[in-house]
Amino acid sequence: MAGTVRTTYKGWDITVRCLKFRAPANTGGAPASFTASGRAVLSDTAANGEWTDPRPHVVTLGGRIFDTTATCTDVLIAEIHVLIDALKRAPEKRLYF
Repeated sequence: MAGTVRTTYKGWDITVRCLKFRAPANTGGAPASFTASGRAVLSDTAANGEWTDPRPHVVTLGGRIFDTTATCTDVLIAEIHVLIDALKRAPEKRLYF
């Protein structure tokens, strides 16, 4: 499907889809604007313990409007990277006596 990008990040499979729509005139959007949704799925289920929540995650850009598919995709992938980084468990601290 046009506007779909697949990539990976830290063991997660990411699929982002930018959709073209006609923005309302009062939003200042270009005649052909884009918004996106994306999904991140952990590809290595053996690594579940490394994540606070290994379930699939869906991310959308809500009411944000972009002029190009590339900008739309780049912004959503960056947002998904932030989410994945936040899901990573902190290393366990051990006290040695």
